Amino acid sequence: MSDDVRLMSELGLRAYRFSIAWPRVRPAGCAVNGTGLDFYERLVDELLEHGIAPWPTLYHWDLPQELEDRGGWANRDTVYRFADYVGSVPRRLGDRVSNWTTLNEPWCAAFLGYAAGVHAPGRTDPRAAVAAGHHLLLAHGQGREVIRGHAPGAGAGITLNPFPVHPNDPEDAADVEAEQSAPFIGQQVVAAAQVRQARAGTVGVRVEGPPGHEATANRVGARCVRPVPYGAQRSAEGISHSLCRHRSTT
Repeated sequence: MSDDVRLMSELGLRAYRFSIAWPRVRPAGCAVNGTGLDFYERLVDELLEHGIAPWPTLYHWDLPQELEDRGGWANRDTVYRFADYVGSVPRRLGDRVSNWTTLNEPWCAAFLGYAAGVHAPGRTDPRAAVAAGHHLLLAHGQGREVIRGHAPGAGAGITLNPFPVHPNDPEDAADVEAEQSAPFIGQQVVAAAQVRQARAGTVGVRVEGPPGHEATANRVGARCVRPVPYGAQRSAEGISHSLCRHRSTT
């Protein structure tokens, strides 16, 4: 690790975004693993010694298996376990870290993980995906509050991944319909935090917000840092059910 940080310094980097592994810090989502936190403390100190600002991400799709076994992000209790985990980290590192990211690309975790089945946990349940999207946003809001409780002056935000979508075949009605649905599936649920606005049938079920969803927008918070990675546009292709298939192009 020290060699990697030295190379960053030689390259002239002034900030380094890295992801902290939830299962490494709180295995099973329960007791704190001090050894796991020790590693990140050494990394932060090494970065600062080389004049590189650490910018940790607290959730990058690695949910403790025990929490997934209880329903994962489709289970509201995961929100509170995330808040417990988040509190463990700035308690140790908050005096040296000025900027935090709560979640990396929650759309991927919710819709690729729980609806499309191409990311962990590999589920294909649209209802679970919408619930996961809601709970991830709520977790961001709670995590942000926890961070600021330990580090009041720190920036705390979320990383989103919006993308333009075009129909794979503009003459194909199914592709056009998939393209029109894609912004809802990919961005509106996450960016606007308004689950109730889901159109009936967009994800193959009648979508209603999970219990307590009305408070999500307030808990997520309008004023926060939002890093936005941007690397692909996508084409939408209609398929037999109303989830659309995306093809990424760089």
